[in-house]
Amino acid sequence: MKRNSAILASLLLLITGELGPLAAAPHRRGDTVPLKEHLGRDWPNELIHYDYAFNPGEWRAADARMVDASGKEVPAQLSAVTKHPDGSIQNAQVWFLISLKPGEVTQFKLQPGQSTAGSELKVSRVGDRVEINNGLVGARFHIGEQQFASPVRASEVPTFLWAVQLRGGAWTGRGWFETPKKCRS
Repeated sequence: MKRNSAILASLLLLITGELGPLAAAPHRRGDTVPLKEHLGRDWPNELIHYDYAFNPGEWRAADARMVDASGKEVPAQLSAVTKHPDGSIQNAQVWFLISLKPGEVTQFKLQPGQSTAGSELKVSRVGDRVEINNGLVGARFHIGEQQFASPVRASEVPTFLWAVQLRGGAWTGRGWFETPKKCRS
């Protein structure tokens, strides 16, 4: 038993020692990001991200386009951006949505240029609430202020978050305050 554990530990150390640097290395300009579904299940609209590193002067603007294997653009955005002294991007995380079918193999590639995917962001105001929707999900928020002549229980105070809209369009949930203290506004 001890011998099997030692062999397994050695094998795991060898595998992680060989593959660890590959998993941790950031992608570079021109790299293809390969993806393969290994578990035999659907992965609809999964938010994923990859780290990228660029040489000085190589990537100047935050404009980026992520394209799939067929060349179709998928919405993406950069975060955690750091810059070189010349102002060009040094490092960034690229976030995008993917959907994979069981066993599917695909690839993505980051390209410079302004995205043509556009934004479906909509903000609308109805009475004392504002609704924000990005075409995938949404939220309703209470705006304004209410004063009370004497302190009231928190459960009587209008909350900031009224509801969240799910992908299918249904509104669900609500916000509330949880505190034993009483509120004046």
